[in-house]
Amino acid sequence: ALILKSKNIHTTQEHLKKIFDYVNYLKRYYIIIYYKGSFKNFDNTWESYKGDVAATEFPENFSFENSEGFIDLSKVFDDITNFRIAKSYHGGEGVEIFHIMIYLSK
Repeated sequence: ALILKSKNIHTTQEHLKKIFDYVNYLKRYYIIIYYKGSFKNFDNTWESYKGDVAATEFPENFSFENSEGFIDLSKVFDDITNFRIAKSYHGGEGVEIFHIMIYLSK
């Protein structure tokens, strides 16, 4: 998990790289992003976050699959305003990361 108040490529990439250090044999990973910035910037921060993930230099066997890109699943859910969810594929062996950003500011 990580906390973002706005776009922060360094924090995003640092946390993403760590998930494979904890356990590197799973096929499915989850990362929770606690967004504590302004609601008016929520969607822009989500879009920036997705770009930062795509630009991350993951370990070789977990590289970001550019052909698949991000699959934004947010539209699958009806009437949501306070969270976004997407998945990305990594390493060419069916490894998935689910990215869940939750708006927590008042």
